[in-house]
Amino acid sequence: MQIFEQIQTRIHYHLLKQELSRHRVRRCSTTLDDAHRIGVLFDASQLEQKQVVLDFVENLREEGKSVNLLAFVDRPQK
Repeated sequence: MQIFEQIQTRIHYHLLKQELSRHRVRRCSTTLDDAHRIGVLFDASQLEQKQVVLDFVENLREEGKSVNLLAFVDRPQK
């Protein structure tokens, strides 16, 4: 039974690889004015920086942009 699962997994992997090779995403640089969707990664360790970023994101959303936020907190390792 183990051999059958290995063969099946390899066939699925091969078919997936073929399918993914057909799909190419065209990426290019764009300006902030031309962008429709924007991702923002920022350090939320300091409250002042966090508020500046949130104000900026609010302005982008008022312009009709779709914005995703991802914040991280930099803490010392123990």
